[in-house]
Amino acid sequence: MTTRTEEARGLLAVALDDGRRALERKEAYWAANDIRKELKVGWPKLHPRGLPLDSASLESEIERQLAKDLADDETPRTEVLEEDPEYTTPVVSTAAEAIQILDAGGGVGIDVSTPEGKAAAAEAIAHVANSKRPRKASAPKDEHRGEISALVRSLLQSTDLPYADIVARVLAAHPAARTTARSVASVAADLRKAGGTVSLRRPEAKR
Repeated sequence: MTTRTEEARGLLAVALDDGRRALERKEAYWAANDIRKELKVGWPKLHPRGLPLDSASLESEIERQLAKDLADDETPRTEVLEEDPEYTTPVVSTAAEAIQILDAGGGVGIDVSTPEGKAAAAEAIAHVANSKRPRKASAPKDEHRGEISALVRSLLQSTDLPYADIVARVLAAHPAARTTARSVASVAADLRKAGGTVSLRRPEAKR
């Protein structure tokens, strides 16, 4: 059964091993120090070789390694991505390159370790968001609009047909037309303002 002293020695051995990650060393050191205080013994009793321990120097060494480990973790590793044959997503540095790949349906990574990279990523994200936003459907273009308008004006000026009958004739010639009695009346009013001869139609009797 492992004693507290043996446990502390094992933890101190981890803390002294500069081949381990700094965070692991730091946690092991403080755990060993807690046991040392609990046992009320000096570091030589826990040291693997029975040597005195400069705890301040060890703490400083671990903190320096910890800072280096953190910096290494934040360093972009684009070269690793390029060397990995199973990783096919390209890493780019500009928004234009990213957008070109995204528009083609591909995946892309952006190096955001610089302010320029962060700006490029933000621009690419905004582009994707805008491209997914539903566009307002435009009304289908009526290729016969000019013909319909000319027919309405001709019927208004050359006949005394009620508006409803004019609508019926327009729809017979152009089934897809959206002509209504109200729109015919509006055209009649415009013709009169322009000086055209348009006879007045009597209102239809309500049925």
